[in-house]
Amino acid sequence: MKKLPVTIILALFLLSSCEKGSLPEVETLPASIADATHVTLNVNVIDEGRTAVTTRGFCWALTANPTVNDNFSQNEFGPGKFTQDIEIVPDTTYYVRTYATNSSGTVYGNEISFSTTDSLPGSFSDSRDGTKYHWVKIGNQIWMAENLAYLPSVNISSSGSETSPFYYVFGYERASVNDAKATANYATYGVLYRY
Repeated sequence: MKKLPVTIILALFLLSSCEKGSLPEVETLPASIADATHVTLNVNVIDEGRTAVTTRGFCWALTANPTVNDNFSQNEFGPGKFTQDIEIVPDTTYYVRTYATNSSGTVYGNEISFSTTDSLPGSFSDSRDGTKYHWVKIGNQIWMAENLAYLPSVNISSSGSETSPFYYVFGYERASVNDAKATANYATYGVLYRY
């Protein structure tokens, strides 16, 4: 039996170890922005390669081409689609890539980037009565997207004080808070305030 030269054996070994399909195949899907501070990242591990995926997840950074040396998540193992919710800083651009690791190594998916836009709305709750209000950022300013409607009491329009708060509903001239809140003007315009 004839022996093969060492260089041929080495070449065959290198070709088989670099064979296409030995590493996993992953796809980074578009992110789903929930609000100004939360996003859901989406991925698909299309193919595990020649051996099972032992680690998979996301890596993200404020610069392009993030790796597991940046921020990263680890999401179990195996093929298929999965998601990860992360907290983000408003008005910041993020770069995200999927990664998967099997016994042949780690592979990164395509890079996506996203940012919470200037027009992304948010919301807050008034601690005094629990009413939820929406806001929107226009340029560098944050504006309420609806009128303030805090109404602990109601006064007639002819009453007022320079030192005490008075609350009015346009066109309503009685003293019942519940009746004032039931008017179309309250729903449309909220409350008028005079100090």
